[in-house]
Amino acid sequence: MNEIARDFQVLGFTFTQAFASALASMVLGYLGAMGLTAASGSRKSSATFRRALTALALLPNTLPIVFVIFSFMKYIPLARGFIGIIAIHTALNSGLAAIFIFQLLQSKVGSLAEVAYIENCT
Repeated sequence: MNEIARDFQVLGFTFTQAFASALASMVLGYLGAMGLTAASGSRKSSATFRRALTALALLPNTLPIVFVIFSFMKYIPLARGFIGIIAIHTALNSGLAAIFIFQLLQSKVGSLAEVAYIENCT
């Protein structure tokens, strides 16, 4: 019976950590998407800047995972335990979340602008 209680304790820790990591990634991803939206203008230089920000946001996903973990452990001494797991997962996933939210916002805003144009609201 003691093993079952320990298994449920581990499962509860896993769900708590996953929820906290996902929430932090989505919050930082939303802020990153707002930054990408502000950086995307009609000028050619802003398009280049947006592409550079996109590449920088996706950089943790292209690196080997061990490199990201060791970098966190070297430069952030508190990157161990529950907070460390959340910080590493947030660093890995927030850039990808920013790109997805940015693309979602652009498609929705584009659709709304098209509807406004069709209904002669502009």
